[in-house]
Amino acid sequence: MGSTLRQRATSGLVWSAIERFGQQASVFIIQIILARILAPEQFGLIAMVAVVMRLSGIIVDAGFSQALVQRKNIGDADISTVFYFNLFVSCAMALVICLLAPYVSNFYGFSELTLILRVLTIRLVISAFGSVQGAIFARKLAFKKIFWVTLPSTVVSGIISIIMAYNGFGVWALVWQSIIRAFLLSCVYWAYSSWRPKFVFDIKCLKEMFPYGSRLAMTSFLHQGFQNLYVLVIGKVFSASDLGYFQRARSLQRLPVDNIHGIISRVTFPLFSSIQDDPPRMKRGMCKALQFSTLLVFPGMALLAAIAEPLVLVLIGEKWLPSVPYLKWLCFVGALFPLHSMNINLLSAIGRSDKLLRLEIIKKSILILNIFITYRFGIIVMIYGWGISSVIGLFINTYYTKIYIDYRFSEQVMDVFPAIGIALCVFSINHLAVNLLNLNEYMKLLVSLFGGSVILTCGLKYFIRNELKKDICSMLTRVPFLKWANNVIM
Repeated sequence: MGSTLRQRATSGLVWSAIERFGQQASVFIIQIILARILAPEQFGLIAMVAVVMRLSGIIVDAGFSQALVQRKNIGDADISTVFYFNLFVSCAMALVICLLAPYVSNFYGFSELTLILRVLTIRLVISAFGSVQGAIFARKLAFKKIFWVTLPSTVVSGIISIIMAYNGFGVWALVWQSIIRAFLLSCVYWAYSSWRPKFVFDIKCLKEMFPYGSRLAMTSFLHQGFQNLYVLVIGKVFSASDLGYFQRARSLQRLPVDNIHGIISRVTFPLFSSIQDDPPRMKRGMCKALQFSTLLVFPGMALLAAIAEPLVLVLIGEKWLPSVPYLKWLCFVGALFPLHSMNINLLSAIGRSDKLLRLEIIKKSILILNIFITYRFGIIVMIYGWGISSVIGLFINTYYTKIYIDYRFSEQVMDVFPAIGIALCVFSINHLAVNLLNLNEYMKLLVSLFGGSVILTCGLKYFIRNELKKDICSMLTRVPFLKWANNVIM
């Protein structure tokens, strides 16, 4: 059982990595092309309505997709009930947004947001058709299938968006990119999945999943709402261009963080759910997952902070230079994300969404206080305050981890200490290289990427525990073009 579970986890992690990096590499290239065509204020406009759409998506799902993954046993009645519930709520939510769209436009002071929001509600209904199939694949750790669903959808919708932007559609290129991608995702999910909804709607199944799902949804709602509170405040207090610069910096910062941690968390959530009655085993698994994610995220954020200016100049041009200071400081906030998310993931896996909700309420209260104090001093000071709030929130997140699996904050810090050391080396050396070497921007990037890779490889080889090193090498051997790295690290 143990080896089978380990094999499933390793296979799931590898395919999750291939899926995430394949999709996000496509997203990254598409966004770079769009950033060169469109203006910062157009990205600012879409960022304003994106907040509403993200929160609406959480309400539509109501945590039931994760409940399907977390439950030990599910049947057709459970799945079909969730499917019909999501479909009904998505239609109701679309109607509510259409009615409230003028008020959102008045809040920001941009009349064009009304039509944009109303058109984007199409995405809510379309996404509801494929959400259950996605949960079924995630439950089975079938990330190979998810790869063949997400990548074509992302590439095709991105190409259409670029063509529209080039032909002068402006912000509508971004709107229709989102809708087309949701449509393709749902279509391909249905094509790959053998499951079809039965004519069953069991209110009892819904009631059984509701306590867990609703608390998880409320937690996600609070998290997304308050994460995007910065977007609301910046969009209201500052200009659309300022918001565009902030969102561009944030998207660059989130690209490595969301991908690396997303790969691991998508595997660990169903995996931890399957061993939720074995705390010692969960602690060992969480320790490895935390070490592995921080080994990539910490040095990645350090490198991104060091090369922020040449990276922005090379990728998206001089018009985006005001986003550089935001990007540098957001990297510190992003580096802490794996620590936050892994502790949250654990509580979700053991079904304690009530504790998770309590933690989120406490942390978001701190975040509101931070924004209230810092917004009048400018965006940079707001990001400083966000970093301080994140450190305080980390202490809070580890409270229940200590109770349920005896994994203390001090232990977690010691486990990720090698990653911290590697990150400091990466930042120091590359910061000096970028600022002292008399090279053009392209050469600075090449030197920094090479230097960062060498430092990370040496860190993995000489400062990482053998057990974790073996797990990393086991994953590398499953990817043909990365097998060579096995010999380098060992």
